[in-house]
Amino acid sequence: MQALLVFLIVAALSLLGSSRSLLDPGRFPALAQLAASGLLFLIFGALLGPSVLGVLTVENLDSLRPLIALGLGMGGCLLYT
Repeated sequence: MQALLVFLIVAALSLLGSSRSLLDPGRFPALAQLAASGLLFLIFGALLGPSVLGVLTVENLDSLRPLIALGLGMGGCLLYT
């Protein structure tokens, strides 16, 4: 059940990240800036982590390490370029 919840959270964040209408810089410039820099990824991770809401447990975060590394790497590349 927990793995399904983690999968649904990742899918929802992927849909949020690919939404052109929500992340349009003309409509929501601050949200578009957060999404482009990768900080939105970190904010959602901090909120869903074990220290705030506790939706994701420590075991879930260990299994999501490759995805987290990919997200942080993409955010770093977007900030650098």
